[in-house]
Parts: sequence; structure tokens; C-alpha cells
Amino acid sequence: MEIILDKKDNVTASIQIKMSEVDYQPSVDKKLKEYAKKVNIKGFRPGKVPMEVVRKMYGKGVLAEEINQIAADHLNNYVKEQNIQLLIPPMFDEVATPALNLDSKNGFEFIYELGFRPDFDESLLKNVHLTKTQMEITEQEYTEYLKVLRNYHGEHINPEVSELSDMLTGQMMAVEGDYKKHIMFFPKDLAESEQAKFVGIGAGAEITFDIKTVFNNEDVFEKVFKPKDDEEKAKLLGEFKFVVGRIHRSIEAEMNGTFFGKVLGNGSEEIISEEQFHEKVKFHIARKYQFDSENALLEEFYSAVVDKFDPILPDGLLKKWLKLNYKITEEDQLDATLDDYKKSLRWEIIRESIAQKHEIKTEAAEVIAFVKEANFSQYFMMNLFLNDQMLDYVADMFFKEKQNQPQIMSYQNMLIGKKILDKLNGELNITTVISNKTDFDTNILKVGQ
Repeated sequence: MEIILDKKDNVTASIQIKMSEVDYQPSVDKKLKEYAKKVNIKGFRPGKVPMEVVRKMYGKGVLAEEINQIAADHLNNYVKEQNIQLLIPPMFDEVATPALNLDSKNGFEFIYELGFRPDFDESLLKNVHLTKTQMEITEQEYTEYLKVLRNYHGEHINPEVSELSDMLTGQMMAVEGDYKKHIMFFPKDLAESEQAKFVGIGAGAEITFDIKTVFNNEDVFEKVFKPKDDEEKAKLLGEFKFVVGRIHRSIEAEMNGTFFGKVLGNGSEEIISEEQFHEKVKFHIARKYQFDSENALLEEFYSAVVDKFDPILPDGLLKKWLKLNYKITEEDQLDATLDDYKKSLRWEIIRESIAQKHEIKTEAAEVIAFVKEANFSQYFMMNLFLNDQMLDYVADMFFKEKQNQPQIMSYQNMLIGKKILDKLNGELNITTVISNKTDFDTNILKVGQ
């Protein structure tokens, strides 16, 4: 076996693997003997098929399988033994590798392309300035959130006549043209001068209006119509007619034990007072705020260090990798994907370099705890507070589903990022500010989107 590393430049190389018959024939013979014991061929008793028959029928297939496996094993072992830091996994070079001739007695040759992982200099972190937000809920925000909870867990009816705070659903259509869409909205979110048109009406009522006059708030417009592209946006201009389908009204839940049990999930209607309820809800809000704040700080750290770290990366090799693994063929899409992929690679290099230097690792119990917090945050946004028992159950189901493995890996990487921030806390320039939820959402979350 001969392995040759050929460095093309500082970021790429090729590895040539040459194997002779002595390198692969023992494995081929062993595999064929195993076949001979198991195969069923008409005219021969099981386990009594002559080796020459087995070799004739399966020899080339087994040979191809074995030489590819041997080449891959020796490639991986060589990379480990030489401590080669890879940017991406090695890729088989179909162009440079000689055509495979399974009848040859002169051995075989495989060539792989490599991309080297650049080093990260931790001194780049010295000029990183971050802002950590400590969120505090205001009484107004709490009152508004409590109203959301009471509506969510209250009674839901379909009245005959609409009021300002109701939700209307129905069909909207262009007065001229064939555009139609089923929409839902709250009259209170419309332009104040237009709200009266949608109050005091019932199912089947038809209202004609100028869409931009009524839906003059861009956020409301996007939320209601969700245009999929610029072409659909262009159709959302001019006069439209809305036909009321149904009226939906939420009657606020009363502040009693039944409501407390629905919100907190403990089912206790007698032992909890209103004061205790408020304390528990505010505790859960603080828990959610802390999770959001930590994630926002990590996102800011990610953006800051990735912008400072701009090593030379092998664009050609990365494009080939993206084409192979993501089936991207359009050049414009490939260029756009490449930029995002290079950014994620830079963060991966930074994260793994710092973690390795400072021996930062994650334990299984830590990942489980982080997933529980992520699940708590997710259900919180649906106005549901999961207790510890439910969080255990949801996390257990989450880890059992194989399709969640990429998300689990993402959570693990986020956890490592947070542990890096904790480790480097004394070295980074972090300013703590106090903010309410509204300002945080406006100034922090939307900036990062």
C-alpha cells in the first residue's frame, strides 16, 4: 500500500492511494468464502458451492466492494495518523482517478481531494464588543400578556355580529382580476379610519375597500396575506372585496383555579391563590426571557467573530462539495449557497478551535437540559407552560426520533457556544443593559433576522 499526499497550495491537497494485489486479495478471498457458505445456487447443496463458481458469479462485485472499503479505511487512518485538520470530508476525485478495471492484475489507484482547515487566532476576540440584555417585564407588558393567556384559555364562540376585537375569516378577491385568497384578521389591527367598516357585520357581509388604505401597517399586511413572492405582492394593490365567512370571539377566562390550572398545567384549583399565580407566571416569563437573552448574545458573538475571521477557503472544492451533497446545479443558487456555507464553516472553525483549546465539552445530561429549555421556550410561545414532568416526556420523545438528530446536533453546538461565552467572559468586552421585552424584540431580535 502506497499513500502519497500532494499539497496543491495552503488550503487544498490530494491523497493518492495505490494498492497492489497483496493489499486486497486476502480480504476478497475471505469474503468469497463467506459467500460460498451462504449462497443458494440451483444444482448445488447449501454450503457446497465450488469456489470457482462463487468467484465467477460474485468475484467482481466483491472485489469492487472490498477495494473501495480498503481505500476508504486507509484514507481515514492516514488522516488521523498525520493529524490532518480537514475543512470538509475527503472527496473522491473521479476525474484524476484512473478508470477502474476489475480485470487488472496491476493493482488499483484512488485519488481524493482534501481541504485544509485554517487555524483560528484567538487574539481576534480582543476587540469584540457585545451587549448582554437583561430583560425585565413591565407592568403594562405583563397585563397585556395576561390578557393573551385569558383569551387563549377562555371560551371561543362564533357570534352573529362582529366587534372590534373579534377575528374575521373569509374570502378576499380583487374587484378587477382573478386574485382570491382566504384570510383572517382583527379589525383592531386595521387603519383606524377604516375599522368601522368591519364592525357590526355578520357572516356573508361584503365590504369593498382599497387594500393599502385598510392594511396600512406593513407588519399586519405581511402577517395577513403572506405573499410568497414579488409577483403576488404586485397583485395586492387596488380595490378588493372581502366576504365574511365566520366571526371568532374569545371570551376571557375568569381569574380562578380552573384558569390557573390550565395555564400552569398543575390542575390544582384550590391550593393556588391569585397572588401565587402571578408569581409563577412571572417566574416562567423570566425563564423564557433568560433563554432569549442568552441566545441573542450567542448570535451577536457569532456574527462579530465570523466577520473578523476571514481566512482563505477553497471555493472550487466547496462548490463541488455542495453540488455533490445538496444537488445544487444552478450557478446563481450555488454562489448564494456558497456564501452562507462559508460563513457557517468559519463559525464551525472558531467554535471547535476554542472548544479544543479550553477543553470545552458537553455531557449528555447538559444537552438534555438544554433541549428541555428549548422546548419550554417553544411551548411558551404557544401560551403553554410545560411542567417538569411534561418537559421530561417531550424531551424523551424528541431524542427517540431519528429525524431529530440534526436538530440535536444544532442544540449541542449552541450549548458549546454558550459554554465558550462563559469561559471567555472575562476576556470579552460585554456590556449588560436592562431592557423591556418590547424594546428587546424591536432592537435585538429583528436586527438579527
